Amino acid sequence: MTKKYKLIRSDKPGLYRIKALRSFNDVRKGDLGGYVSGKHSLGHKGDCWVYHDAIVGDRARVRGQARVYNNARIGNNARISSNAKVFGDAEVYNNAQVHDRAQVYDKACVYGKAKVGGDAQVYGDAKIFGHAYIYRYAEIYGDAQISGNAWVYGNAQVYGNAMVYGDAGVYGNAEIYACAEVSSNAFVSSGTIDYFVHSFSTERYTITITDRIQIGCKCYSYEEWMSFSDDQIAEMADDALDWWRKHKCLVEDLWVTVGNQGVPAKHRNKKRRSNND
Repeated sequence: MTKKYKLIRSDKPGLYRIKALRSFNDVRKGDLGGYVSGKHSLGHKGDCWVYHDAIVGDRARVRGQARVYNNARIGNNARISSNAKVFGDAEVYNNAQVHDRAQVYDKACVYGKAKVGGDAQVYGDAKIFGHAYIYRYAEIYGDAQISGNAWVYGNAQVYGNAMVYGDAGVYGNAEIYACAEVSSNAFVSSGTIDYFVHSFSTERYTITITDRIQIGCKCYSYEEWMSFSDDQIAEMADDALDWWRKHKCLVEDLWVTVGNQGVPAKHRNKKRRSNND
């Protein structure tokens, strides 16, 4: 294997600058690249490269066809691979991974054990951390935060000051924005959400409260749930009627307790159950 760069001393403590030993892709022999902490930082295979004033420090590694440029910072044990790009003032550190054709840029941060893959994009001032996973064509931007064990994928978009955390999932064509929060075991697969999504787990089904009520995969308004006959409930699943008889009061109480929290007036049903009902 022919080496593609050498390390030269730099004025940055603990870092070397890279200099190309051969031409490849858009790099020409003799070009100066960015900064690395050692030979382990940048692979000699593929066209991966560190440009401009970007830094790959600590034990972080860049491999494959990945590119890190502008003022991006990669640190700790982070991994950038495949055809991924990290640029602007973005930061990736701890044990985070960016791979496939994913892009992290602007002032976005990916850290913890988070992963960004597929054709996903994370930008603006967005933060991805914990064990969160962003992939396919998802976009996270603005001041959005994805954390915990949350997954965001498909064509989903999370932006503004929105937060997705816990074991929540956002996918399909869903849009989560403004000050919305999606947490716990909630799953949002479509629609536009700019309010809180509350989720509660039972021994069989998860109850998700937005401007509607989703139980398992069935989603209806509060009024529709309350109007269903036993026969209609029984047709939904084999154990649905037993579950409904046991948890109907819980569903009513949850609607009263959290049904109005964070939901803008334009989303509210006019016939909500009140504490006086």
